[in-house]
Amino acid sequence: ENQVDNPDFNMVYLCKAVGLSNTQLHRKLVALTGQPPIKLMRAIKMNKAKELLISSALSISEIAFQTGFSDPSYFSKTFKSETGFSPKKYRQKMK
Repeated sequence: ENQVDNPDFNMVYLCKAVGLSNTQLHRKLVALTGQPPIKLMRAIKMNKAKELLISSALSISEIAFQTGFSDPSYFSKTFKSETGFSPKKYRQKMK
């Protein structure tokens, strides 16, 4: 969660940070969470984005950057595929 805003945070970075190989990390995270690391990292980013959409007046682009996406349109596309709503619609629905 500390790296949620880092667009360079990926599996290689995570493996180095925790001192495990890709295979070991994958096995441990699936055993602990039931999700592969990539899906877990995306879920963390999406949860942070949802929180920011509801509790802040930041623009969609600013939220994209604060959740580690370097392209706001890719963020919107990913958010919609994960939640079924565009970030704008999600914000309107939740407020």
